[in-house]
Amino acid sequence: MFIDAVGTGYSRAMPGIDPAKSFWGVDQDVDSFARAITRYIAVNERWNAPKFLFGESYGTTRAAALALRLHNQRIDLNGVVLLSTILNFSDGLSGRDEGPIGLLPTCAAISWYHGRVADRPEQLSAFLDEVRTFAIGPYARALAKGDRIAPDEEQAVAAQLSRYTGLPVAYLVQSHLRIDMERFRSELLRDKGLITGRFDGRFIGAASRIDESVAVDPATNDPATAGVSSALLTTYRDYLSHKVGFRSDLQYRALYNSVIEPAWDMHHRAPGYGYPLSSPNTALDLASAMRANPTMKVFVMNGLFDLATPFFGTEYDFAHMQLAAGLRDNVRFGYYETGHMAYVDASALSAMKHDLDGFYAGAIQP
Repeated sequence: MFIDAVGTGYSRAMPGIDPAKSFWGVDQDVDSFARAITRYIAVNERWNAPKFLFGESYGTTRAAALALRLHNQRIDLNGVVLLSTILNFSDGLSGRDEGPIGLLPTCAAISWYHGRVADRPEQLSAFLDEVRTFAIGPYARALAKGDRIAPDEEQAVAAQLSRYTGLPVAYLVQSHLRIDMERFRSELLRDKGLITGRFDGRFIGAASRIDESVAVDPATNDPATAGVSSALLTTYRDYLSHKVGFRSDLQYRALYNSVIEPAWDMHHRAPGYGYPLSSPNTALDLASAMRANPTMKVFVMNGLFDLATPFFGTEYDFAHMQLAAGLRDNVRFGYYETGHMAYVDASALSAMKHDLDGFYAGAIQP
């Protein structure tokens, strides 16, 4: 069952209901999805059927919180699938080091793809293992020192960052060793007048003349989005019309973030907190759900060229969920040489289908 969040796709609030008050927020959204899922199970009498949640992008934030919400309603899941994951929104806040650390391996992967890595190795996987070790070791230690870092150490770390990312040493020193996602997209292929994709760094497009200090909509200012959105939407709507037999006079809202995002309530009441968090971290919800339901399995799928939800940032968040060893064994990761919308790549789609079949089968066995 696929559910459009209220206000997106073909989903709308009933007349007289303000969606911003009733649906557009972290906890409001979880509540509406929990009620929709419970209603579907009841109407279709699927109480004893295997149950899985599959969330993509913000859907992973939702799925993590839903796992606990449904458990508290006495609906346990066999498994949760997270594709292009974002659970902890505080990672990207200014002044925190988790964001740059989590982003570095993805920047390195994109630089490797575009041939900007010094002494480019043949195998991407071994290269990324090396970058991971640097990111969580010398790089993390350097960032933790802040402005107290010695000039020679800063220069050495910048030189290593340059080898991994292809960015100039002078730029990295000027930015205090912190790589901003949007600046990376602009800097990597600046000499060619190109910008890389945000949702898939393999895509490239002509660099914009817009002042880089001005905020732009990442959903539209992105060669990756431009490259796949029309094909995905027309294929989906053709499927709905000719295969499913569903037709509607409503506008299908493929992108409505410019309206919903400014109205979205980011407060989240996470387990263990007596007050709503202003920056949600639904990894706390997922960890609580896994402790309460120790047979539930989690499969985390990652595109290696996805700047929007970097795979190493996801690994970092899962490593900080404070799960017991046995519960950590219930989490598996899948990696694909693709981006945020991992399924647009035929070879990745085939690998994902194979991995999902195995995950589902393993999660429903007694």
